[in-house]
Order: sequence, then C-alpha cells, then structure tokens
Amino acid sequence: MQQILNYYSYYVTYSTPVCPYCGSAKVVLDLHGGALVCRSCGAVIDDIIFDASPPPTASNLSTLSINNRLTKTEKTRLHASILSNSLSRRLSRILNTTEIDDIIDYVKANTPELIKAYNNACLRNLLKYCKTSGEKKAVLEAAITLMHGDYPLVSMLSNQYEVGKKRLRLLIRKVMKCLSLEMSIEALAST
Repeated sequence: MQQILNYYSYYVTYSTPVCPYCGSAKVVLDLHGGALVCRSCGAVIDDIIFDASPPPTASNLSTLSINNRLTKTEKTRLHASILSNSLSRRLSRILNTTEIDDIIDYVKANTPELIKAYNNACLRNLLKYCKTSGEKKAVLEAAITLMHGDYPLVSMLSNQYEVGKKRLRLLIRKVMKCLSLEMSIEALAST
C-alpha cells in the first residue's frame, strides 16, 4: 500500500524531459521532498522546485510567469543568458533589479523607445552623467514619455524617484536636447 501512495505522489514533469545521467524519460517530481528525481537511476536532478502544479496546457502556458515555470537551476541559467545581453544588463542596473520578469515586462512595454534611446549616443552619455540610480530611472522614464509625445510630469517623477525638482528639470531639458525636441512642449506643460 505504501508503494502505491508513493507512486501517486509523483508525476512526470514537463521542464526536464530526460535524465542527464542515464537518459531515461522517467523523470518525476517528488511532491513531499520538492526534488526532481529520475525513477530509473534514482539520481536527484534538482533539489529545489518552485512550482509543483500539473503541466500547463498550450493555451495557458504563455500566461504563466517565467519564475513559476522553472527550477532553480533553469532560472539561474536563464537569468545569466538574459543578463549577458548588454541592453538587459544596463536595464538591470538602471531599474536596480535582477528579477527577470521585471526586466522583460519593462522591455515588452517600451521596446521601440528603448532601442531608440540606446542608439542615441547623447542619451547614453546623459545616463552615465547621472549620479544616482533614481536619476537614471527618471531620465529613462522622461525619455520614453517624450518619445510618446507627452511631457513628463516633474513633480510625479521627482516623488517617484526621489530626485530634486530643479535637478530633474535640468535633466529633462538635456533629454529634450538629445532627442532634438523643441522647448515649446515645456512651455505648454507649464501653462
């Protein structure tokens, strides 16, 4: 009876199809111990599993978070491969996060603007000129807002990123100069 109960505490996992040691496809997840185990050779493939839910169907696979679908080892490999991209490394420093989901969501929301910003040498130099991480975030946010055709709200950015209003106005003027925008937008925003 105990053997039957143990059998039901396993199910075939979907993220690692074969054992790297013996090549068997009988890789299962031990729900009690939270380890990924090969049933043929008994090797423990990964000892910390984040998500023990049944395999997702094709329709809801795209809606799952990346962190919920991967083992600790796979998450580390993905993190290293994403951060090897120079844009992702820069965003990781600017956003002050190493969370893959945060970086990917930010890139998905602002991809064309980010590409344009990082192709602009003046903006890259301006980001190097910024003293704090908050200033870098505010400059990037202001650049994206200006690329959308809006003027960034100085008071909101100042509170959000803890940058002085006077310093932020100076940085926004520099961003506008880098993007070759006229100062008439600023005049309209102040009225």
